[in-house]
Amino acid sequence: MSHLTIYYIATWTSALIALTTAIVYFARPSVILQNFSSLGFPSYLPILLGIWKALGAIALVAPVSPLLREWAYAGFTFNYTGAMFSHLATKEYPKVLPPLIIFGILAISYFFNPNQLHF
Repeated sequence: MSHLTIYYIATWTSALIALTTAIVYFARPSVILQNFSSLGFPSYLPILLGIWKALGAIALVAPVSPLLREWAYAGFTFNYTGAMFSHLATKEYPKVLPPLIIFGILAISYFFNPNQLHF
């Protein structure tokens, strides 16, 4: 499989996961509100994260500047590592796995992006 194919699969997977999560956050089902509450987060946070995730998903796949895409990768990195740490801090160990896997897919997208700013 070519590097470009790996990049596109990982990038579109990351964007679709983020967009799906944003839609769920906008719907604010009780299970999401309970999960955020169990972590000690306010009930308005899913809406804010939903907006950022939707914008980040667009930035990953739209023809935008490499700097804007870099910000999207950074935002998702903060989000997923923050989610992992939050679940570890509250001893919700099984819930660490989903953000870890999604972060791994995002990292693959980042490192296989041929136009990304790699510092």
